[in-house]
Amino acid sequence: MQTLTITAARYANPDHTGAILDTTESGAVAIGIDQVEAWAAMLAAVPVPDPYEHDLAFIVANARRRLISDGTTIVVDGVSVPTWADAATMASLSSLVQAAGIDPAVSVSWKGSDGKFYALDADGVRALFVGVTKFVQAVFAKEAKAMAKIATGKATLASVTKIMGA
Repeated sequence: MQTLTITAARYANPDHTGAILDTTESGAVAIGIDQVEAWAAMLAAVPVPDPYEHDLAFIVANARRRLISDGTTIVVDGVSVPTWADAATMASLSSLVQAAGIDPAVSVSWKGSDGKFYALDADGVRALFVGVTKFVQAVFAKEAKAMAKIATGKATLASVTKIMGA
């Protein structure tokens, strides 16, 4: 594919005709503002493809990030606790697990992704941490499966979307 690059700049001129100077590799040509507006309208009508539309690895990685950031629901002591699974959440849970190891009597009020607060004791903190960790690892396993499909050269957008469940 051949690419044409046009660099246009407006220059003040004595007759105020709004002339545009089109600078290309072949030299400089004075053209009227009407011509530039016509070109702009024509170019605006040309669809510009998303550069990542067919990059399946990019699509899979985005699906993984979205799944993890959307989070999951973990059942702790019979209570469903909706929670995020992003890096900040994992860091918070990791810290709480350490605190529970130091003080088995620890009790926290965990804010779920639904905006509600959930009372968790040390065992509940550990259960939530393990559940979220398993969820994140399951998402990465999906990504690994989709990437393996891509590596075969036989992957399609539909096939990787199905694997990712997105």
